[in-house]
Amino acid sequence: MKNLLLVVIMGLVMMGCSDPKEDILGKWKSTDAKMELFKDGTVSIEKKGTPFSGTYTILEENRIKMTIVAMGMEMTRVASFKLSDTELLLTSEDDGKVTTYNR
Repeated sequence: MKNLLLVVIMGLVMMGCSDPKEDILGKWKSTDAKMELFKDGTVSIEKKGTPFSGTYTILEENRIKMTIVAMGMEMTRVASFKLSDTELLLTSEDDGKVTTYNR
């Protein structure tokens, strides 16, 4: 019984220690875009068939800062994010627009 309790407690501790910097990595899709976040801090986005690339940084309090180069212009945006195993919600700090991405 003590071993079972120890396993349950360890499992809860491990779940609480997830790192958003690692969990956010990988491929994500929204209704009109595809995005891939890489471990080296780069991001690849395809929106309506047009590819874009840039960099991202995970900030405090579950916020992400992305700098994207599009048509020769550099754009930087910050969004808060909520993350689950299969869903990423980005809320723009500029206009409050929420974009839902799925794995």
